[in-house]
Amino acid sequence: MENMMCARVRRIFAVFGGNQMKSETDPQYQERLGLAERFGFAIADRDAILLTGGTGPALSPVKNRAIRGALNKSDASLWIGVDRIDETVEPMVQMPEAGHAGLGGFVIRSTLDHQRNVLEAYLADAAICLMGGNGTVSEMTFSLSLGRPIALVGDKWPDTYDLKTAHGLEKAIQETHTRLQKSYGKHKLDPSLYDKTALHARLTERLTAPESVKYFGSDSSVKEVLDWAEAASITPNLPGCFPDVPQHGAVRDKYEEWINLHATDD
Repeated sequence: MENMMCARVRRIFAVFGGNQMKSETDPQYQERLGLAERFGFAIADRDAILLTGGTGPALSPVKNRAIRGALNKSDASLWIGVDRIDETVEPMVQMPEAGHAGLGGFVIRSTLDHQRNVLEAYLADAAICLMGGNGTVSEMTFSLSLGRPIALVGDKWPDTYDLKTAHGLEKAIQETHTRLQKSYGKHKLDPSLYDKTALHARLTERLTAPESVKYFGSDSSVKEVLDWAEAASITPNLPGCFPDVPQHGAVRDKYEEWINLHATDD
């Protein structure tokens, strides 16, 4: 699928992470939530746009906690959420109403089910991945396959998914493929993603780029991670944009109107 370009001046940084741990009180999960909030704040502080799978500010899960962080900077901070709805409903856009927090938000309610992770990857210029389950792994894999720089934040990433090794790469591909097969979405955004051999070849090629992936330990600062993601995503044109998605034409039109209003030179 061709990736369209948008004439944006504001970067779109995705923050991905698991929905929950074994317990909401798990200290590692609470630490991850706090980190997501700090990333949301720092992205807004750079006058960039936050992208998550969330729908609004909340203490949990990670995707909504990051939005909370952005709105702690300003109620007008820009953020994009990619949510899923039942396939029997038409895809739609939800905008925060006056008097509610997060007036700078744009929520895409898609019928793509797990394939919405592909859409997220297309929209972002760079991805920051906190530890999570196979949903986060698929977001990481799709982002890398599209040439987006990915920052893997957390001490467990190198041991669990060392993408520079055959075992780590194959594990990520298998978990991503399994998730796609469970998706009820009727339409395939990018058929090549369903072919494990083709996906492996694409990822292997992407990994040859010097700024494709970087691991950051728990001692890394939010600023350090964002500095890297910002530098790694410098291109003549910021790549993140809404791709051609069946039955999502109206949503795409509204998204591009929103981008033109908030994130371009025009």
